[in-house]
Parts: sequence; structure tokens; C-alpha cells
Amino acid sequence: MNKELMEALDVLEKEKNISKDTLLGAIEQSLIQACKNHFGKADNVHVTIDPETCDFSVWADREVKEFVEDPALEISLEEARKINTNAEPGDIVKVQIQSKEFGRIATQNAKNVILQKIREEERKVLYDQYYGKEKEVVTGIVQRVMGRNISINLGRADGILSENEQVKGEEFKPTERIKVYILEVKDTPKGPRILLSRTHPGLVKRLFESEVAEVRDGTVEIRSIAREAGSRTKIAVWSNDPDVDPVGACVGMNGARVNAIVSELRGEKIDIINWDENPAILIENALSPAKVIAVMADPDALEILDEQQQTERVCLAAVRKKGEALRHVLFQTSAVCLAAVQENGLALRFVRIQTEELCMAAVRTNGAALRYVHRQTEEICLAAVHNDDDALCYVRNKTREICLAALEQGGTSIRFLPEQDEELQLAALRTSPYSLRWMVRPAREILMEGVKQWGQALQFIAAQDEELCMVALKNDGDSLRYVYRQDETLCRQALASGGWECALQWIRLPQTPQLCLQAIQADGMNLCYVREQN
Repeated sequence: MNKELMEALDVLEKEKNISKDTLLGAIEQSLIQACKNHFGKADNVHVTIDPETCDFSVWADREVKEFVEDPALEISLEEARKINTNAEPGDIVKVQIQSKEFGRIATQNAKNVILQKIREEERKVLYDQYYGKEKEVVTGIVQRVMGRNISINLGRADGILSENEQVKGEEFKPTERIKVYILEVKDTPKGPRILLSRTHPGLVKRLFESEVAEVRDGTVEIRSIAREAGSRTKIAVWSNDPDVDPVGACVGMNGARVNAIVSELRGEKIDIINWDENPAILIENALSPAKVIAVMADPDALEILDEQQQTERVCLAAVRKKGEALRHVLFQTSAVCLAAVQENGLALRFVRIQTEELCMAAVRTNGAALRYVHRQTEEICLAAVHNDDDALCYVRNKTREICLAALEQGGTSIRFLPEQDEELQLAALRTSPYSLRWMVRPAREILMEGVKQWGQALQFIAAQDEELCMVALKNDGDSLRYVYRQDETLCRQALASGGWECALQWIRLPQTPQLCLQAIQADGMNLCYVREQN
């Protein structure tokens, strides 16, 4: 019995959730691959593994020949009769192969086959696990912000909460726990790609299912959901039990159930109404508590027409309150469109006929609205980057004037410029020394200027020399943590300059009494980092 192999397979099966049969199959493939690397071919090699004991054997079928030409496929008569005394030329003899005889390269290749199979199975298990949770709500932990997207840790895998699936105004902090809706799970060579949402109506439905027992067991059905994420959600409910009030069941005692969901949605208002097969009654319920005078419904065309037409005054009042209401306006006038983009620049995407005045107003409200401008002029682009330097990523024709204007607003926007020169880099550096992180092959003068402004910019410099390090340390002693090659002179300069934190903790050299004494004289808190105290 191969006890060590059995224990290793049990651990892998438990931790990785990979079946033992799959792992044994991977070992079998690896042994065949090792034979192929060792002998040059493995067409006649067979491997058997006992799943109970994990004992394995490897043998090769070789033809008995008086004169051996290919040792991998043939065996001499003399050697064959040591295995089978009745062997004759032309017979097939099974020859035992000892895996210990494999060379280093063959062993390494066999190991790689097993590891590759384990990785493939682990990806498959992860994909199956989260594919089964598609269209469900899970709790995740905010990991990090990647540009405009957010990475959410879901346990064994990370999901992506893209900008389009985020609720406007919601802000998340790292390590914060939130509920998200699994929108789609895609299988990729690097593992499952999980797309998440906080705006999907399904999120509200699943939250009600988890909070309201009657919805979960099917007594109360959610027939329809209309959601304006971050603002308001209306749900129409129906009861299959005449003794159960569907609205009351969803609201809960003193609003406990619905308030728990409102809290999870960060204050989003939720209206719960009774479902009715008659569209007119359903509309009346949806507009409650407003008094409906008359509703006409055309069930054949599925179009509901209100007697009151949209007037410019009504539309202006709506878009001034919320610019995105522009998408519901039937007849867009210039005044209504202007009011909408002034309230929310991103409402420009709902404008059917764009003018330069509207585009200019939109980008002045929100620079990111530049992405929805059909015809970008230099004036519109300049207005956008003056409002938000990150709008540079939406500029289709990046002229030098536009680039310089963006960099004057925020140097970090240099990350949107693949082609950089010294003038652009200096402009970025004047606004933010942190821009050094995204600079492409900066000149030494740029590097020196960067560490003069902010010593810790040293962390973005791969080619460090003593002069750069000394300038950075004179500016900020804490930048010692980013010095690759420390010497006593640099360490003394860091201690002399000081910083927000105790510089002694960043010294990787042996702590001499002189260094420790200088550190304590500079800041008594450095005593905490003295390894040997007297």
C-alpha cells in the first residue's frame, strides 16, 4: 500500500474538491509521459493503478527478437526468457518498468503533467461552483478598486463589479462586506470570470426571497419589478393563498423586512404594490397614492396611454430633479435637454440630436460625459479635461494642447498617454509627483525632480543610484523603505531627515550602536525597533 500517495490524494480531494479518480488519471498520464521522455516513445506502455491501495505498476509490451534494433519496442531472447522461460521469437513479453530509473527531465515533465491537470480541474471545479450560483445573490468582500471597476472577493474566486453595474453614488471601502448579484460566469483559460451587479432588478428579487419566508416558499410571488438603481424600485406582488396579504408579508411588522432590504440597498426607496392582470388596475396601484382620473389600455398593442400628454413644464421639472429622466421624454426640446445635462452630464447619452452647446454643458457638468459626444471638437475636449483630467481617456484625437491641459489639472492622467515626451512628463510632475508611476522611460532629470518633490516617489524608480536615493532621503526619511541597496551613509541621512514614521524600522543593515543612538536621538519612538537593547 502506498500510504503517502493515498494521504496526499485525500488532502487534495478535500482542499481542492478534485475527485481521486481524476487525480489518479493525472498520475497515469504523467507516468506515460515520463516513459515517452525516457525511452523516446510510449505507444506500448501501460499503467495500472489500484484505487484502493494507490499501488501502481508500469510495464511495456516488447516483441522478442534475436537481434534487437529498437530497445523501446523489442527485447532480446535471452532477456525475455528471464521473464518467461517459454518465450520464443515473435512473442510479446510484458517488461516491468521501474519509475525510479527515470531521469531528472522525465521526472520533471511528469510532475508538470500532474500540476497542469490539477490546475485544470481546479479551474473546472471553480467554474462549476460559481456557474451554479449564476443569477443568485452572494456576499463578497471588497478587495481593491481597479480603475473604474471594483474587485470583489467571493471566497475561492474574485468577481468584477464594473462601472456600468455600480449604483451611482455608492462608495465602497476595502474589506467592506456587500451583497452582489452574479450576472454571468464565463470560463476562461485563467479561471472563471465572474461578472457582478448591484443594479440588476434580480438583486432586489433575491433579497426579498432571502428576507421574506412567504416569497421563498412560493406563497407570495413577485410578478414584476421596475428598478431605477439607487433611486426607487417598484415591485408587484401576488399571493397564491387568499389568507395571506402579499404586500403585508413583504413589508413585515413595522416595516422590519423591507427596511432590512432598503438598508442593504443603501437607502433606495422600495414601493410594493398588488399585482393585477388588468393593466388599468395595475397602473392605478402603481401610481398610488396619487388619484388616477382615467386610464386607457390597449391590450393588443401592449401600449398604455395616459390622457395627459407630456408638457415642457412637466419635463423640465422631471429632468431638473434627475437628468436621466430625459430618456422617458417623448419630445425633446433644447431647453429640456440643456436642463438634463446641467443636472447630470451623463444624460447626454439620451439626447437624440446633439449640439455643441449641449455637449459643452454636459462636459462642464461631468467631464466623463465626453465619451457620449458624437463629434469631439478641441473646445469640447478642453472643457472636459478642465473639469476632470481623467476625461483624457475619452479623447479620440489627443492633441498636445489637450494633453497639457489635462496634465495641468492632474498629473496622473499621463497614464492615458502611451506616447510621452519630456515636456509632457514635466507637466505631469508639476501637478503630481505620483505620476512618476506611469511614465514611460523618464529622463534622469525627471526622476531627480520627482524625488525632490516627494521622496517616496523612489518606489517607482527601478534604476536607483546613490545620488537619487540621497535626494529622496533628504526630502523624506521614510523613503528609506524603497531603497534597494542600503549603506550606512543612506541610513544616517534617513535618520537625520526623519518622517511620519520611525525610520529605524526600514533599515535592513545590522543595527550598530551608533545607528541606534542616532535614531533614538532623532525620535525616541525608534527605541521600539532596536533589536538588542541595553
